[in-house]
Amino acid sequence: MPTIAYAYNPWPTLPASSNKQLFYFHHRGQAKNPFLAANSVEIDPLIAKLPYRSSIGYVHASRHWDANLDATRQILTLLAADTSVTDMEVNRGITIGKLARKGLEAGFEHSMVLATHYMFPAGDKHRTALIALHLFQQDFLRRLEGPSRSDPPSTPLQRYLDDVVRGIESEDKAGGNGGKEMLDELRNAFHSVDPGKIHNVEGYLEFRRYDVGSMFCVAAAKFSVKSATPLDHPRYSRFLKSFSNHLSLINDLASYDKEVRALELRGVGQMVNVVDAVKKATCLRSTEDAKTVTWLLQLQFEKEMMDEFDTLLAQGLSDEDRWFLEAVLACAVGNIMYSTTTTRYGGEAAKLGKSHQISELLV
Repeated sequence: MPTIAYAYNPWPTLPASSNKQLFYFHHRGQAKNPFLAANSVEIDPLIAKLPYRSSIGYVHASRHWDANLDATRQILTLLAADTSVTDMEVNRGITIGKLARKGLEAGFEHSMVLATHYMFPAGDKHRTALIALHLFQQDFLRRLEGPSRSDPPSTPLQRYLDDVVRGIESEDKAGGNGGKEMLDELRNAFHSVDPGKIHNVEGYLEFRRYDVGSMFCVAAAKFSVKSATPLDHPRYSRFLKSFSNHLSLINDLASYDKEVRALELRGVGQMVNVVDAVKKATCLRSTEDAKTVTWLLQLQFEKEMMDEFDTLLAQGLSDEDRWFLEAVLACAVGNIMYSTTTTRYGGEAAKLGKSHQISELLV
């Protein structure tokens, strides 16, 4: 298990009296989710006084940290060494090779690798390792098209990625069909999308739901519990829309200050963030007030998810469908935990004086 060495707080300052109801999704069903029970532990970030600002109580952490870490280290090592991609530029002179080498520096266990650990805790050891590779989706999307006789693998990286695709296909044969959807969504996700003219917060969220790649996260959560639940079924549309909005809000709250600094450094560019959209739509004077409204929207989407979950339970859900929805909920709160404890947003300024062990937070 990783140590918790960073605690970044992107949320607004609120009075101590601003208490909120806690929902416990894993206590609402008839049978305990066997995938979460077998592959994760429940933790309470508030035990360590971490800035966990959610109305959904408890977070799940994967038991398969080593598998996640090993898969991440392997793909970074291959990316750093592969001459066919090392010089490929991804952003303003930054190459894939440079990104991979930086990723292997000391402390990488506190970076993006934590996303899989907290966001997809229901997966077994093998599926966790396969999901971990989503962290580098932009770096090897072409190889994720799958093995091709007309384009034979010529490097260790390419051969490895072909093996990854075959591994995902094999897992689907063993249970569910989330692997294929995960690959399909990966090909569609994380591309730069022109926001165009956004006139209100809903318009921004509609753009961001695609831009943030939320359906990849849904498919990965589905893959983690070996589910075949149809993602396009109308009965799940409201739940998944609330999840996608929630994912966007958390990511934007966490990255806002970092984006502002980057914009000031460049001197040119466009702020594309829900905090800015809220500020413009409401004519609020301060960023702090806009963050407060954004946080309240976060709580609203959490309530919508839980209300819709209860409605679906009352209408009747198979165990497989309920386990899928619970995996998506675990992904939502896991994203909050990841955003708080990674170095991605707060950097070294968020480093704690004393690290915490996961075992200290068990409930």
